[in-house]
Amino acid sequence: MISMEERSLRLYGRGITEADYRYFRTTEVALLSICAAGTVFQFLQLLPGKQQPLELIAAFIYLLYNIYGIVIVRVSTVGLKFEDRTCLWITIRMALAMAVYGAVIMATVRSFENTRALLLMGIFGVINIIVILPTNIFENVHVLHARKSGVGLEKSKPLALCQRVFLNVFFTLAYVVLFGVILTCVALLAKGSSKSLWKVLTVFYVGVNVVPIVVPRVQHLVLTETRIWPLQCIIVQYAVVIVSVILIGVVLGSVRSSRSVKEIFGILGVANGVVVAAMLAIVAASAIAAPRTNVDDDDNNKIQGGKKKNARNA
Repeated sequence: MISMEERSLRLYGRGITEADYRYFRTTEVALLSICAAGTVFQFLQLLPGKQQPLELIAAFIYLLYNIYGIVIVRVSTVGLKFEDRTCLWITIRMALAMAVYGAVIMATVRSFENTRALLLMGIFGVINIIVILPTNIFENVHVLHARKSGVGLEKSKPLALCQRVFLNVFFTLAYVVLFGVILTCVALLAKGSSKSLWKVLTVFYVGVNVVPIVVPRVQHLVLTETRIWPLQCIIVQYAVVIVSVILIGVVLGSVRSSRSVKEIFGILGVANGVVVAAMLAIVAASAIAAPRTNVDDDDNNKIQGGKKKNARNA
């Protein structure tokens, strides 16, 4: 059995193999197919005289989408770390498909008449967070292991001063918002329903949904630089996000709130997924157009004959 350290070195230290490329292309086809099928079934909800089983099928496809969406985490992490054009193009297509499907869900979900299907859509949306965030932690831990071992740094480059300042500001604001959510949730659970506390939590929750918009850019900088602590910081941040999301779910389910508050939280959650997917596509495109590490196509970390090419641009 391959140890975690060996897996880390293979994935994020020694480079991308042809087997990895085949796996990424296969997962891309599968995810694009799920998004296409889901989009079709969402639009079918708008037809007059629709059958309720269609809504349950649409909900089941949404479940597959939320579970299978984890594949974009690995391909995007690999692509952004090595600025590999093949992986980045796969990331762009996946992210755009996810953004379009999410936007279609936002536009059509209110047409659902089956309350069970509507409930399932809400539950399956939470599954996305439960699955995606731990996967992000898992992949970044792999990168951390490789970096601590001193491998895979050929494609890394120290950050400029402005980029370091940007990271410092981002992490500071992100932790302020996340711990604000946690403390407000704890206060609501202890005190019960409070209009003022709900307003505070809503403000912090808006922040929670704004912060991820720049996460793809942050992830790109962290993956392509040489220091260790930013990786550790973003791993801990993902863990704190999980705690925050769980607490928000507990508060919404146990503390009395207005319907408008619940609608705001639901709309923001879905919209956030659409925007983040779109931003990931933009960051991947920018990495192709202007890579931080200035790696050319022939030296994009491919392995031929089991050995890594080390040539860099002159």
